[in-house]
Amino acid sequence: MKRFGSLVSKAGDAVQQANQEYQRLRQEAKQQYKQQQQDVQTYQAQYQTQQYGQTTQQQQGYYPGQQPQQQPEQYQYPGAYQPTPTPAASTAWPSPASTFDSTTTATPTSGFSGSDVPATPAQYQTAYATPGQPAAANVPQYGDANQQMLAVQNQIQQAQQQAQQQAQQHLAQHQTQLQASQANYELQLKQAEQQLGNIRLEQEQAVQQATSQLQQEQQVLQQQIAQGLSQPAVPQQQSFPGPSPSAPTPAPPPDTYSTNTPGAHDDSFEPPPGPPPGSPPGMDQTAPSGPPPGAPPSAQSQSPVVTQQPTYGIHVGAAPTPFPQVQGFPPPVLPSSGTPVQPSPAHPAFVSPSQTPRPQSYAQPQTAASNAAPGYPQGFPAYGDPSQPAGAYASPIAPAPTGNHFQFQAQPIVEPPLPVELPTASRLEQDGPCELAAPLGDLQPQSDKGTESSANGSRSTKTRKPQVKRVGTPEPATMDESGVTPLWECATDPVTYEMDWLYNSAAPNFLVCGRCYVDHICDTQFKGSFTKISFKDKKPRRCLFGTDRVKEKLWPEALSSNNLEPLTAYMIRRVAIPECSKETIKEGESWYTNEKIPGMTICKACYEDNIECTSFASYFKLELKEGQCFCDSSVWYFNRLLEKHTETENWAEVIEQMNIRETLPLCPKQTIVQANDRAWYTSTRGPQNLTLCVACYYDYFHDTGDEQYFQTVPPSQTNVRCIMAYLNLLIPTKQALVKKDREVFWKALQAVDEQPFCNPEGTTDALWYTLIDEPQEFAICGGCYGGIVGSSGGRRFFKPHRTLTKQDSWICCFSVNHIRGPAYLVKYSECLAKGHARPLAEFVGTYGDVPLCSGKELTADQKFYGWDDLPICQECYLTCARGTALEPRFTLKGETSPKERVCGLYSTKMRGIYAEACEKNDLNGLLAVGKHRQEVWARTVPVCKQILQQHKMAAERAMTLSMAGTMFHAAGALTDVAQGHTHTVGNSQVGYGYANSMEMEGAVLTQQSGEIAAGVNNSSLFVRAGILDKEWAAVE
Repeated sequence: MKRFGSLVSKAGDAVQQANQEYQRLRQEAKQQYKQQQQDVQTYQAQYQTQQYGQTTQQQQGYYPGQQPQQQPEQYQYPGAYQPTPTPAASTAWPSPASTFDSTTTATPTSGFSGSDVPATPAQYQTAYATPGQPAAANVPQYGDANQQMLAVQNQIQQAQQQAQQQAQQHLAQHQTQLQASQANYELQLKQAEQQLGNIRLEQEQAVQQATSQLQQEQQVLQQQIAQGLSQPAVPQQQSFPGPSPSAPTPAPPPDTYSTNTPGAHDDSFEPPPGPPPGSPPGMDQTAPSGPPPGAPPSAQSQSPVVTQQPTYGIHVGAAPTPFPQVQGFPPPVLPSSGTPVQPSPAHPAFVSPSQTPRPQSYAQPQTAASNAAPGYPQGFPAYGDPSQPAGAYASPIAPAPTGNHFQFQAQPIVEPPLPVELPTASRLEQDGPCELAAPLGDLQPQSDKGTESSANGSRSTKTRKPQVKRVGTPEPATMDESGVTPLWECATDPVTYEMDWLYNSAAPNFLVCGRCYVDHICDTQFKGSFTKISFKDKKPRRCLFGTDRVKEKLWPEALSSNNLEPLTAYMIRRVAIPECSKETIKEGESWYTNEKIPGMTICKACYEDNIECTSFASYFKLELKEGQCFCDSSVWYFNRLLEKHTETENWAEVIEQMNIRETLPLCPKQTIVQANDRAWYTSTRGPQNLTLCVACYYDYFHDTGDEQYFQTVPPSQTNVRCIMAYLNLLIPTKQALVKKDREVFWKALQAVDEQPFCNPEGTTDALWYTLIDEPQEFAICGGCYGGIVGSSGGRRFFKPHRTLTKQDSWICCFSVNHIRGPAYLVKYSECLAKGHARPLAEFVGTYGDVPLCSGKELTADQKFYGWDDLPICQECYLTCARGTALEPRFTLKGETSPKERVCGLYSTKMRGIYAEACEKNDLNGLLAVGKHRQEVWARTVPVCKQILQQHKMAAERAMTLSMAGTMFHAAGALTDVAQGHTHTVGNSQVGYGYANSMEMEGAVLTQQSGEIAAGVNNSSLFVRAGILDKEWAAVE
């Protein structure tokens, strides 16, 4: 890469030198051209002056060949003027050269009048008579004078031609030099491209060599491990602790590849916990896997026994380069325990078994290892590999990445992520099916505290530290013995699908999800205080019992005191508080603030749910904010700070870190911005050249253990986009935080990199997946499969697409640019919560080929239902009109018609009116409302659209005229510099004094642009549009 950088630098220097030489030659040619123009003008002026002098002399009586200053004194010129004698000694007519140097002028003399001038030839002969000579000899010879004048004109023409020839020669020389410079630049650029191609070829060869060497080393490791397994057990292994209720089973080290026991595998895996703080760097470390079945969770693990069995591991790699200071943004602070592992000098990525350091405090069980793709668990297929089912054992060697999906070049893996431990058979028996990830729609940070639960309905009211969640497909939800069907996770985020809810009669709107009821309530004395209910109206609802304040404070107090009144009082007060608006900006609201953290605002709901039960509650006060604010509880970094420092009550650290976070600019998301407007980070692990904005770095990576893999990027003028703008990377990032397993993100990143970029306009050369039922019009690309499905679970719901190939171009159905992409993701989240793919499959089967509702826009050539006074589009019919009481009375029954119509049921208000009419069977009242609504639409919406369209067109025309005026003015100025001007132009509208017509035209266009812009900013049009919009909103 250094060689490539030097070549690029040399090419840039050559281009700069060529440009400088071109500018110098251009200036010289321009100056020579101007000098020659001035010389020509001088010649012309001198010629005109000489011609004027000759005419004056002829009128005064002097003719060519005479020298008045040498005439005898007795002869006086009989004319009105006496010519001033010239110092010329020659009696001949002045030569052309002397004509340009001096001219003959006449000065008036007194005493003569115009009548004294000779008027006839005889008078001329008398006047010019010389004593002793005939008078005719002194008569001027006009033929000789004309010949001399012609000679002078010829010399002037020759001088002009010579000047033009010199100018053309200079221009030709300039063009020749310019062509030579361009040819030299193209030659250097071609050489640089050839050298760059050679470098890329060398890189590809290096990748192939590294892959081959990796395979050879893995084969050697496998053979050595197989030899170790075939050897008899050594005495040191007898002290290895086996599973017992009192001692946890030690897990294999992170640097050791291991496989499951055959027959005990499902499509899930569990990554190991990270190494404990303070572990010595440079060692293969492992953590206890957890208590065996039947044993209570232990806060402190017993000290494992040191084994003498050598380990065969992978070193993490070289320490990342220090974070350079970016002016305006504070550098991240690395924790003291995050010292990276130094690489072995033997190989950039691997070390031999003899060089692998032995752990000093953790046991290394002897486990079988097999070949695996770097960064993937043993026995688990790499994401995006359709050749192997999700539940099959496989040990592929991942090929070198070939994609260039996020503007980065795939490089050989020199720092592979640590492998992940697969659950053993005993762990599977203990934990049951894999737990579900948080919903995809709006993941929220979760605390470490939780309750035990399993798929078969077993529960315990004891709180414990939850085990790390595994990425896998959950089993379908089943009914508990209490009659409630709990989903796999608490519905902390609003959901619209049908599920079991419970409520207390004292606060009917305080809903408790089935998961929280089964885990916390149904085995207590208050199980009879809650009533089961379900909703089919598809309104968003969320569980209010799953907050920290209820689960960790109010509910345990109610159980211990056998008194539910404090909790019900909180329920009544809580339902009166509006839900958090998250990142939505609001004005004129009351917010909880802290004077030491300016700019931080917390809404009432988040304060009641998450802060009031902590020791930090006293630091906040409620005050009214007039400006625009949003809830900072939606900032992930704030929630992690609150969770980390609550137990230690380190409020000072929260203040310091939040003040840093509040000063960071918001993530630009999909917008492409210049890199020098904020700090950017890039990862030193995994694919190279990934750019991450400073806000997303603090929210998702700072102080998580992964900050050692990121470093700041020097400021530059390049355009960049934050990688968190892509859903197939944003969702794994949040899943890694929710599951408290950083490997979820790195494996998803590797999987996304192996597939082409999910293009919003159509992806090609990708692997495609579809649901098991193979519905039409549904497919997701390999990048979204590896990033979204691979990190959140649900691989069992999908299979490789049989008809789409890599040559086909398709818009991924999980892309936000797909017309139903967001809706598909919501339904996929419902599938994860319920444990089966039926919600997404049914939604795709119903709406997959249905066009979107056009809202208040006119639509033709589509299916409509209902009546002419209240037409209903196909989507709204399937959503809220199919199967209703008024459907048999429809006059429009899905016929396609060229007539333009506006859907009447796209708004929430009209859907409520329609539902009420169905209950009352009031068709006439419904049609009257629909007819009135269409009349209001006809006189408001088209007029508003016309006003806005005219405003837009006027603004665009004003901008176009302004740009054209600027261009004309610049062209006129350049023309004036190159050619000059002899007069100025103008008119009465824009004034006078312009050097040429192009400058005047630029002034005219600029004036027209200003006049149109003044009309665009006319407030009366906006007032009228606002009145019409309010009239339509009243009936919409």
